[in-house]
Amino acid sequence: MTLKLFADDAKLYADIRVVHTCDADELQMALDELTYWADVWHLSLSIQRCCVLNIGDPTAACILRISDCILPTVFFLSRPWCYNM
Repeated sequence: MTLKLFADDAKLYADIRVVHTCDADELQMALDELTYWADVWHLSLSIQRCCVLNIGDPTAACILRISDCILPTVFFLSRPWCYNM
């Protein structure tokens, strides 16, 4: 799990190879903790600017949420010829 901070922007990411593993659960817990931290410090999150970036297999998308809002998934196929869509 990695958190990168850029001025008023944050990027939280993890390498999740298999959906429905503890990696996806840990990423969701990190999002929950980030949301809690923002609430404690009275900071607003721009949920409408948040998304999940899936690099690779489009069938391996996991559903992540911030404050009960499902984040949209954006797909980037590193090798599109490898996947049946």
